[in-house]
Amino acid sequence: MHEETDLLSNDLWHDPAFEHYPAVIAHEYWRLYDLLKEKQVYGALLQIKDLFEVILKMPVLVHAACLFRKERDSGENRLLLALLDKLSLGTWLGIGRQMYNQLELPDSAADIDEHLKAVLGLFEKHKIVSWRNDVIGHGALSIN
Repeated sequence: MHEETDLLSNDLWHDPAFEHYPAVIAHEYWRLYDLLKEKQVYGALLQIKDLFEVILKMPVLVHAACLFRKERDSGENRLLLALLDKLSLGTWLGIGRQMYNQLELPDSAADIDEHLKAVLGLFEKHKIVSWRNDVIGHGALSIN
């Protein structure tokens, strides 16, 4: 017999995220909470995808913004221009990895570098891109 989990239980949610995270992330987190409260499982699954996308894209874009403040070589410029194209979640992850591994931020932005490192670790540890592609299938639930 299956034991039900209370998906709204306080111990499953990181309360500071609702109020203290950047607005774009907090909004997606609230939306997930609301969908689960309304028992909208399909919508919640898609919202998890959206939340992970924002969690990855935010530090990558902040990292890129910091790079715009310094002189760059042509390789760095090509990497930054890739951000202007439509990108898959896997491509965002690859750009994030390249930025973290190859592009040096000024010392004043070390916290951004550490945040990007943590997000990359989260995505790699939990294989978020594979999960998203296997379970949700690029915008529509995959059919088995």
